[in-house]
Amino acid sequence: MTPKRRARVLLVDDEPDNLVALEAVLEPLGQELVRAASGEEALRQLLKGEFAVILLDVRMPGLDGFETAALIKRRERTRHLPIIFVTAISKDTEQVFRGYSEGAVDYLLKPYDPVVLRSKVGVFIELYEKAAALEESEQRFRTAFANAPSGMALVSTDGRFLQVNRALADMLGRAHSELAGSHWDSIVHPEERAEDHQALRELVDGERTVYRAERRCLHADGRALAVALSVSPTTGEAGGVQQLIAQVEDVTDRQRAERERAERLQERAARTEAEAVAQMVRSVQSVSDTALAHLALDDLLPELLDRIAETLRADAVSVLLRDPDGDGLVLRATRAPSASEETAHAKFGPGTFEERVARERRLIVIDDITDEGTELFDGDLRASGVRALMAVPLVDEGGVSGIVRVGSTSPNRFDDNDAALLALVADRAALAIGNARLYEREHGIVETLQRSLLPARMPQLPGISIAARYQPGGADVGGDWYDAIELDDGIGLVMGDVVGHGIDAAATMGELRHALRAYALDGLPPGAVLAKLNRLVEQLQDDRITTLLYAVVDADWTHVRFASAGHLPPLLLEPDGSAEFLWEGRSTPLGVPINGDYEEGTARLASGSTLVLYTDGLVEVRGEELPDGLERLRNAVRAGPVEPDALCDQVIESLLGSRAASDDVALLAFRTMPLARELMRLELPTDPSSLRYARRMLARWLEQAGASEEEAWEIGLATHEAVANAIEHAYRFTDALVHMEARLADSEVALTVSDTGDWREPVEGERGKGIGLMSGLMDRVSVGGGEGGTTVELRRRLGRDATAPVRTDGQAEAPAR
Repeated sequence: MTPKRRARVLLVDDEPDNLVALEAVLEPLGQELVRAASGEEALRQLLKGEFAVILLDVRMPGLDGFETAALIKRRERTRHLPIIFVTAISKDTEQVFRGYSEGAVDYLLKPYDPVVLRSKVGVFIELYEKAAALEESEQRFRTAFANAPSGMALVSTDGRFLQVNRALADMLGRAHSELAGSHWDSIVHPEERAEDHQALRELVDGERTVYRAERRCLHADGRALAVALSVSPTTGEAGGVQQLIAQVEDVTDRQRAERERAERLQERAARTEAEAVAQMVRSVQSVSDTALAHLALDDLLPELLDRIAETLRADAVSVLLRDPDGDGLVLRATRAPSASEETAHAKFGPGTFEERVARERRLIVIDDITDEGTELFDGDLRASGVRALMAVPLVDEGGVSGIVRVGSTSPNRFDDNDAALLALVADRAALAIGNARLYEREHGIVETLQRSLLPARMPQLPGISIAARYQPGGADVGGDWYDAIELDDGIGLVMGDVVGHGIDAAATMGELRHALRAYALDGLPPGAVLAKLNRLVEQLQDDRITTLLYAVVDADWTHVRFASAGHLPPLLLEPDGSAEFLWEGRSTPLGVPINGDYEEGTARLASGSTLVLYTDGLVEVRGEELPDGLERLRNAVRAGPVEPDALCDQVIESLLGSRAASDDVALLAFRTMPLARELMRLELPTDPSSLRYARRMLARWLEQAGASEEEAWEIGLATHEAVANAIEHAYRFTDALVHMEARLADSEVALTVSDTGDWREPVEGERGKGIGLMSGLMDRVSVGGGEGGTTVELRRRLGRDATAPVRTDGQAEAPAR
């Protein structure tokens, strides 16, 4: 707080003693006492500073008191300064009158009463201090008024500007002098003057203490300014309103900011609404995407449930479809709380909530199932903790196909927005489920057609084993196929791929398969078969491109001859573990014009070698070069088991693993039996044609064992007779296997032919000629039989004397033949 400033008192007397006496009297007042020994000195002191009161002696040399007082009163700055004459001259009335006439406020005669003098001076000091405080307050007001950042004005009671500050003049674009004296109406918009007149009258009349409003003031350039107006009255000593103080603040920027803020809030609200709509669209789109991405119903439903649960933030979602065997609904898929999941394929009949939704064909919302009848909801649903429930029918062209049911463990969970969103989702879900069911029917037809065109089983011939696998890729069945055709003098192996998927590709594949079989059975070589197939494709006017590999293995299982119409090369696995692709015999795919004949390739098949045929779905991976896939196939075949069945499984597992094939996969493995010098075992089907291949295998083994051409022919004929008897008499040409074993020890060949059939009892006097034939060709023949079947053993030493006797052991009376 600023310390109180002391008032100054001017003491004027030419007598020092008198000045001392005055100081002694006034010292208790605590003010600043200033001496002056003459009138001239007093005037000089007045030029230097301000005084609260002057004590002036009348009688002084030079300027006397009266003259000094006259000069003080003549000066504007000091004319209101109180003067007290203190003198010892006469009390003459004329002198006293002159003192008052010169402006004195009091006239004291010596000797004076010190208390009275001090009291009088104290009164003037107090008045001075109050005046100084008032002046200081007014100065502060004037400073604040002039420098206020907002517009300020003093307005008379009749509405004219008495004073205006710089801020108001600048705000209105007018000069200070132009505003001063002008009327209030000059700055107020015409449409708002009447209301201002009324308010100002109420202020002047004392009917209101303040007037606040937002108004439009007119700028000098004619534009309207938005202002916040506050007007208050000031009262005089008599209590009436003297003038009005107006504060005017330009709120144009503030209103603009408020409008912008309101616009931003509106934009934000619109953006929030748009985002909500966009989220709804995304949610619906996610269901549509799921419907497009998954065509199989069992794949589609779990994905749909996940999307619906995510979209609606639901705790339980279920899809129920019409029971194909009845009138109710069957639970096909569910995402229920883990505490109690509903049983799959549960049925919901009449009287249930689910059946009501389907029957009434409308969306139904249950705020709390605990408030509803217990008969409407099954026990599993109640036990799951679901409280709020919402369900909507799935409607397609055929009517109501099912319902979608959504649950929450919180009651009153679903609002109108959730219901609208579920309705949109259900429309997409119904379409997706309908398409999935249609696809399942079509897919089943196509897959059945394709599998019906694939061989039911591979040919079973002595000395070879064949296995094949087919695996559909993706959701559509394609045109990949394989085949193994038993020819008059060997076997034909086929691997083909019709470009495309669906029933058209499968139908084209079926036509080509049947045609190829016909051409192959005519005994045409591979190149000629492909040429005929290409002409067929041209006649069919089918734009589908087909790749095809056709290979023929001779009846000795030692050579393969093949031709490729744009197909991937076969892989040959040698007995030593090396594996090479056969790149010979390649030409353009079927359906593409070709100049000249289809090229052919050949390869030698060692005993125990494996030939692998395949389609591109096995080796091609998106983003990877084809040689990489071929190398993986080579490594998988080399590392796999030797038996074709196990090899096929191992190769598919190795190359595909858990990865779903994007294209169809067909694989065929053909293996020749390894021939050991000491031992050969064959399993011979009861098809008579197997005899031809058995004799060829035996001839190769005997040649390897060192038998002469004549010995090989005779041993082969005897063995043929033994096998033929087993086929005819033990199995009567029904499907079964005859086991043949050939051993070599010390240059002696021992052959065993065994069956598990039931030979009929011989008729008396009937004896076949088979034993005699075999006995004439072999060194020793023995026949053993029983409940487990019959075994014929044939022995012959290689290089024996042709005249040596033949021994027949076993039953003298062999079973009738």
